[in-house]
Amino acid sequence: MDENKRFSEDVTVSFIIVNYRTPELVLQCIQSIRQYCITLPHEIIVVDNHSQDHSIAVLSSCTGIRLLQNDANIGFAGANNRGAAVAIGKYLYLLNSDTYLLDDATSILVDYMEDEKHADVAICGTDLLDAAGNKQASYGNFPSVSELLFQFGMDRVFRGYYATHLSQGVVCHFNTSQVVDFVSGASMFVRAEIYRQLNGLDEDYFLYFEETDFAFRAQRLGWRTILLPEVRVVHLEGGSQSAAKYFIKLARFTKGKFLFFKKHKSQITVFFVRILLLLRLFLAGLRRWDKQYFRLMYRIAKA
Repeated sequence: MDENKRFSEDVTVSFIIVNYRTPELVLQCIQSIRQYCITLPHEIIVVDNHSQDHSIAVLSSCTGIRLLQNDANIGFAGANNRGAAVAIGKYLYLLNSDTYLLDDATSILVDYMEDEKHADVAICGTDLLDAAGNKQASYGNFPSVSELLFQFGMDRVFRGYYATHLSQGVVCHFNTSQVVDFVSGASMFVRAEIYRQLNGLDEDYFLYFEETDFAFRAQRLGWRTILLPEVRVVHLEGGSQSAAKYFIKLARFTKGKFLFFKKHKSQITVFFVRILLLLRLFLAGLRRWDKQYFRLMYRIAKA
């Protein structure tokens, strides 16, 4: 990533959308940008993560965007980094393909960042809603040993405390902007210069925890992450899923969490985290009598 890259005075925001076999959703996201982001100079960059379906044919028909094609699925972090490498906006707005804007959210985000009082803010997030308007998790707490210990039953006893102070997925219930550990990567607004200063998202994370890691590294340099609850974005993630898809998500989430500890915590902390993760997977495997949990245990033990 070119740290000396100059921003264009003609582009304020570079929207980056990663596609993996969801071209119709990408078009819906683009349509919402064009509907509401009228006054701000912007560009739209779509990165196809080697979908190998009809995505390129569908997206190629959409004019006025920059479409990048990856030769392999390089993960969420890698695809966003490729988009950021060619972006010329002062700000990067990372949006999931299954999101869409409800209003001129981008102007609110830009105005907030441009205020001198917020010069130490590197990342802004938004409130996330499902299609019916119900709140979704929009921010989270950095992973901790306390969180893992609570997951052995205390998370059900102290639901409120766990959900607000320990969980990686927290629903926004406040009405004014607040400092948070990290915001959801589904709707993440970042100063482009900081994104490049930190060398973008860490590509060691294939999916999950790349935004957590990014915010953690930014915080170490003195930058803040803010959630703006007045800015609302629809995120269509959710609904029913097969057992196979659920386990794939669990496996990636668990491996991502463990990688975060390995990168940022002491060896003794990593040792205890490994034991706690293995124990939790073992108990889940016994409860469901599912060999996949024991296979995942092996991967974590060897990691």
